[in-house]
Amino acid sequence: MRTEIEKLSKTIDLTVSFEPDNQTSEVFSEIPVAAMICTIKYKDRIIAQGRGFSAISRLNKSIERCAYAAFNGAWMSSAGHACRIFDTMHLNRADEERDEQKTALAEAYRARHDVNPDRATGKQKDYARQLISLNVDDESDREQIASTLDDMTKDEISSLIQRFAR
Repeated sequence: MRTEIEKLSKTIDLTVSFEPDNQTSEVFSEIPVAAMICTIKYKDRIIAQGRGFSAISRLNKSIERCAYAAFNGAWMSSAGHACRIFDTMHLNRADEERDEQKTALAEAYRARHDVNPDRATGKQKDYARQLISLNVDDESDREQIASTLDDMTKDEISSLIQRFAR
């Protein structure tokens, strides 16, 4: 858990801008409204945009309060969209890291063709467990396959490793 939190702990430079939402104001031109758009940019690219809207009514009589409600609504809307974008970016990065790790693990082990039929080595079993944890999603399947590793010969475990290292 701590490792994941440390990965996410960083400073991200964002540009946030607010502007009047003239389109929404025109649609509701017959009533006094405050409408705003909040745009969030990351590396000069728009990643989120949100709209906020508030009308002056018996419950909301203050112009200033109405404007703040529109401002806050636009901010909250765009921030929610930005969170989903950053979550997607993080998941894509995690997938890339997992693929790199799989490639590195596969290169760390080269199957030998002159393998003796004796029991698998500890290194082979450890590597096979890593590959199983990366490739088998179902926990019961993962445990079932892992339980057979201690009884495997070098040839058998090499075949298993080659199957999962691809």
